[in-house]
Amino acid sequence: MQAAIEEMEPHRRIVGPATRQRVRSTLRAALNAAIAQQLITFNPAAHVELEATKRPKALVWTAERALQWQRTGERPSPVMV
Repeated sequence: MQAAIEEMEPHRRIVGPATRQRVRSTLRAALNAAIAQQLITFNPAAHVELEATKRPKALVWTAERALQWQRTGERPSPVMV
C-alpha cells in the first residue's frame, strides 16, 4: 500500500467545502442503506461536522466581463453562465 501511495502524483486537486459536503452526504446515504440491511449498526458519518459554506453566486457573461477575462485571464466568478 505504501508503494502505491508513493507512486501517486504529488499534486492532487484539493476539494472545496461544497464538495466535502457532497462526499459526506453520499457517505451518509450509503451507510444508512447498510444500516437498513443490518450490515452495520452505527453511522459514523452522521457525526462528522464540516464548516458551513455558501454556494458561489453565478454571474452572467457580459461584454465587459468577457473583455476583462480576455485581458487578465481571471474569471470574474467561479461560476459563470
